[in-house]
Amino acid sequence: MSDMSVLLSDTETIDSPVTLSPASSGTSTPTSSSSSHRPSICKSTDHLPAGYLGVLTHAITGAARAYIQTLLGRGGLTFFIKLLAVSRGKLSVGKAFRTSFGSEETRRFAATFGLFAFLWKAVNNGIRVARGGRVDPWNGAIAGGVAGLAILAEAPERRLVFAQQLLVRAVQAMYNHLKDRNIIHFPQGDTLLFTLASAQVLYAYTMRPHTLDPTFYRFMVATARVPGSVLRYNESLVRGKITTGGTMEATEDVLSIARKYHATPKNLERIGEFLQLPPSATAIMPCDMLHLSMDNCLYANVERWIRVARAILPVNASLNLVPTLLFRFSRIRNAPGKTALRMLRDTLRSSSFLATFVTIYQMAMCFIRSSGVQDRPIYYWLAGAASGLSIQMETKGRRSELALYVLPKAADAWMRMMVDRRWIFPFPHVPLLLSSVAMSILMSLYQEEPGCISPLFQFIIRRLFGRN
Repeated sequence: MSDMSVLLSDTETIDSPVTLSPASSGTSTPTSSSSSHRPSICKSTDHLPAGYLGVLTHAITGAARAYIQTLLGRGGLTFFIKLLAVSRGKLSVGKAFRTSFGSEETRRFAATFGLFAFLWKAVNNGIRVARGGRVDPWNGAIAGGVAGLAILAEAPERRLVFAQQLLVRAVQAMYNHLKDRNIIHFPQGDTLLFTLASAQVLYAYTMRPHTLDPTFYRFMVATARVPGSVLRYNESLVRGKITTGGTMEATEDVLSIARKYHATPKNLERIGEFLQLPPSATAIMPCDMLHLSMDNCLYANVERWIRVARAILPVNASLNLVPTLLFRFSRIRNAPGKTALRMLRDTLRSSSFLATFVTIYQMAMCFIRSSGVQDRPIYYWLAGAASGLSIQMETKGRRSELALYVLPKAADAWMRMMVDRRWIFPFPHVPLLLSSVAMSILMSLYQEEPGCISPLFQFIIRRLFGRN
């Protein structure tokens, strides 16, 4: 669910959960509620498969439905993004289609959802049959815990990412559960969470890149448009692994990096002067290395904002278009113009947010280098926190989704940093444990208090897995 969780942008806020009120027809309509009463969607009077054979048939049918819908959703999203490469002549339509819908990653992703649907429906309804149709929170908790093992269908290297996303959704649901009972409440909690998570992630990006998921790190490097070799050189300087005034070979290595990325003559001159400084543990890399192809910091960051926004625009367009086509096509049919304008607005807003997020961090790096202070690792954490404040550009509901997307990446980076320092020790089978615990909480609340779960995640569960 980690990749599906950021597909829809028109979500409600974490501080304003919605309650599903079952109508007599059996359908659900969202209604806002500040009350602690959140009606169950799974009652003992609901349709229950006849006997264990009926339970098995129902589980197989549900698994097939979840697998197909997830395959179409994931494959469709990937295909729309790859159409950009097709338009540039870098990829054929046929190959884009095959690699989108037939890749191992897509098939494993769909299989995880399909297996989860099978296990949850089989165990949940099997328990109900054994208990004479009785429903209580334990049904969902036990069935969700067993179904959490479906993460085994994912590739081993992706299981932790998957489990982390499930865990933060469970924490969010528990937060709403406690908030309804006036036990806990954090105003602007989504902004605070995103700011702290961004600080850790961007600190790791510059100072401890090995603590980030390699795929996510490559995405960050490509988006920020600062070469990885420059980041590694800066980290070595800040940590005192190298100094200025090094050997001719070391100096030439740095200059070759600058030339490779089309440094201007003026930037090359400044970098050369920096490299010839006497050895110093307080040397700070000039910001010319961060924008090699432009001399002026302001112009460079304006140009970076435009390039980041333009590069991420097709991705955000796909993130808005594909879910609407698959799950909310009635909106297009009933109000095509209004829906198109809404998707355009959301696409432009999200693209502007990411461009601003990146630019704030880069401007902070330039400011630190022009202020004459000694470079310290803590500055990179503080700059990341400043970048995180750009989340205010997004809608309230979208802030919650972005915070929950970044939080597990920050937590993972922090955990790896603690392991590096030997403050904590890793233990096996963490993804399985996290997945089972998270899904136990989520599916118990889904059946008993569905409004505690975010509208987006609730929508995904209902569309893929149904009511029981």
